[in-house]
Amino acid sequence: MKQKLFFSFLAGLIVSAFAVSLTLGLQEASARPNGAGIVHLVLFSVTDGVTEAEAQQLLGSAVANLGKVNGVKNLRAGNVTSRNKSDYPYGFIMEFDDQAALESYGGDPLHTGWVQREFRPKMGKVLVIDLNIP
Repeated sequence: MKQKLFFSFLAGLIVSAFAVSLTLGLQEASARPNGAGIVHLVLFSVTDGVTEAEAQQLLGSAVANLGKVNGVKNLRAGNVTSRNKSDYPYGFIMEFDDQAALESYGGDPLHTGWVQREFRPKMGKVLVIDLNIP
């Protein structure tokens, strides 16, 4: 029974991730030359005391700073507008050509510096999903 509930939850999470990716304005995979790649989705909440204006500034900062990292494509950020109540009201999404580009991004000083300097001090819950789009 627990396993069935877990898989139901997981399926719902994946469907929600796809819905959020469309909400945030992700271009269709077929728009890329070969249609393949990695989609990196970060959903998050902010800590108590962070205002809506500060959360919006954080989204803008993500686009301005993370968009400079080599290999990042189609970076978008915004508020989650799912009909279901979400524990993650904000998110950003980006694409990479392949797993190697995603891994390079993870260790890039522009990325790690932004996370330490701007994201971690304000983040609450975080959910990261990487989808391999064949």
